[in-house]
Amino acid sequence: MTSVVIALVALVVSLISLGWQIITWLRSGPVIKVKGHSSIAVVDGNAGEVHLSVTAVNRGRAPATVTGWGLRLPNGSSVVPQSAQLPGTNPLPHRLEPHAEASWHVPQTAVEEACRTHHVELSQVRPFVDVSGRGQVLGKRL
Repeated sequence: MTSVVIALVALVVSLISLGWQIITWLRSGPVIKVKGHSSIAVVDGNAGEVHLSVTAVNRGRAPATVTGWGLRLPNGSSVVPQSAQLPGTNPLPHRLEPHAEASWHVPQTAVEEACRTHHVELSQVRPFVDVSGRGQVLGKRL
């Protein structure tokens, strides 16, 4: 009976160890998360217009290169706006180091106009970034 208990404990510990190794292996490369949110540019203490910001965060252990960004519409087409030249906007291509983030901005009015043109609601749009060697990484809907 004692040997069966020891064997079961050894099996459980082995499975936990295997699970941890799998998690560690999956997180050893770049793990990119994308989010979109509204922001207001403040330059020299003056508030500007409202912008939509797309932010990519690398939660992995290896760097990644972001080569593009944009907004994915529900029908699968993409809108790739020109980033507003605001302080804090990263040039492309951008090397995203581990545990770092980068942001790109577009005026909210331009996004709303693109939504009207394609007959979609703003809440249906998903931000994305193009990552070299990994393809497009989509964020949650706005």
